[in-house]
Amino acid sequence: MSSPTAERGVAPRARIEGRLWQTLGMLAALLVAGALLVWAVGDEALGRHLSGLWWVDEHRRFLRWCTDAGLYPLYGLFLVLLLLGWRLRQPLWLAVGRAYLFAVLGGAFVLVRVLKIGIGRLRPDATPDELPTTWWARFTDSDFHSFPSGHAADVFTGAICLAVLLPRPWMRAYALGYALLIGLTRVLLAKHWPSDVLGGAALAGLCCAVALHLSLRRLPPGTPPR
Repeated sequence: MSSPTAERGVAPRARIEGRLWQTLGMLAALLVAGALLVWAVGDEALGRHLSGLWWVDEHRRFLRWCTDAGLYPLYGLFLVLLLLGWRLRQPLWLAVGRAYLFAVLGGAFVLVRVLKIGIGRLRPDATPDELPTTWWARFTDSDFHSFPSGHAADVFTGAICLAVLLPRPWMRAYALGYALLIGLTRVLLAKHWPSDVLGGAALAGLCCAVALHLSLRRLPPGTPPR
């Protein structure tokens, strides 16, 4: 992994792009490890095991709070980043903030919902006998919207965009770890299967790669990292 010391001889914009690709490499390793675990144990078996752990019921209220509240700090962070970037004329902050908006709206919102409707996968906590049988149910009933996880796509999008601004590799790893924990709450609460979370994270990585690469290309070559 690169370090701030190793980065010093690299042009500033290339240094920032290096952080992006390093973060995406970490994400790829995480996705491969998760996919191997799902393959070895089984998607449904792993999901049922995690959601059935003895301590989940005792801490369900806390997990519900975490699964939603965990998204809000990232929303607020990038709103502040955009405002400060505009006010202080910081091109990097503006570029990353714009990339986040594009990735979270175009990927974590639009693409996630298109895939949810198109695939129509049942959530783990859905009761098949009580579900509507009409063809349009997959459009309107959230029980059919398991894959991919919107929470995972949201939080991994924020984590990847944040990682571009972090100077040390361990900080970027922590950002991804935070996203992973929020994604894990979705499995513990039986709202998603493990593969749903992996799918959301992969989609976030793809959207961030495109959005950040295009946005960073517009930066002046001498833009200093922050």
